[in-house]
Amino acid sequence: MVLSLWRAQRTRKRVAAIIAPLVEGSRFRLGGIADSAWSDPYVIGFLAMLITRLAEQQAGAMDNDTLALVQAGAWADVTGQGEDTIGENLVLLSSANDAMFEQGCRNGRVVADALGCSLSQAESVDAEEAPWMASPGQDDVGLLWADCFEARLTSR
Repeated sequence: MVLSLWRAQRTRKRVAAIIAPLVEGSRFRLGGIADSAWSDPYVIGFLAMLITRLAEQQAGAMDNDTLALVQAGAWADVTGQGEDTIGENLVLLSSANDAMFEQGCRNGRVVADALGCSLSQAESVDAEEAPWMASPGQDDVGLLWADCFEARLTSR
């Protein structure tokens, strides 16, 4: 149990450290993000899938309880919202087959996979050799982020 909690906390911090700068960049570019955005089914699906995929990339397979701790914690870290309702929202939206939630999940998977590739390349490339690799927001991932996350916030 203690090992599981330690693993969840470590993974949560890693995932939040990847996503938070992207969200903060969006806040800056958009002049803020409304609190209501965090209850949008698309945004919930997008961030939940992004968190889940990045957690799996960072820590490998996890049991359901550990993954739930990572999801709730990283959600709170990234959004500034509480951990208490995200699990319930995920279950309700998933069981309802909400179309916007499912679209958000698909897009979250695409962004997570692109981020995973970008991060693994950045770790194997010297930042002086290719400075754009040191920051995922500066390459194609940044454009993908804008298309999949920021565009949804501005279209609401």
